[in-house]
Amino acid sequence: MLYELPIILLVLYAAYTDIKRMEVDDWVPAAILVYSAFVRAFQPPLLVQGFIYMFLTFFILSVVYWASKGEGFGGGDIKLLSSMALFYNVSIFPVIFISCFINLMYGTYKGWKYKTGLKTRTKFAPFIFIATLLAHI
Repeated sequence: MLYELPIILLVLYAAYTDIKRMEVDDWVPAAILVYSAFVRAFQPPLLVQGFIYMFLTFFILSVVYWASKGEGFGGGDIKLLSSMALFYNVSIFPVIFISCFINLMYGTYKGWKYKTGLKTRTKFAPFIFIATLLAHI
């Protein structure tokens, strides 16, 4: 768990900047990518799997981004989750599912409260952070 702490702290910082500025700094996914590659370099099969899941995650989320015309979530969220996939491998999919589910619940509540319906905008990185913490339980 200790070697996962830098990832958790970087995702926390990404959530903070997403709340404050509604964007994720580019250096955060880059730092996660470099750290993940370093940690996984000592486990070559996991490194190869990580790159496969990273590209798969990037492709799937890019298709969703393109299909939703950029309204679903931002490019920073795609980069953040894709870089996390190198570290988490197949475990990235529960993180994505949990973050989407929590965001859906929050967005539904916020849309109902402010009467904005499906046009409700939410910040996604905080939900990635919550899902990352829940995935470690």
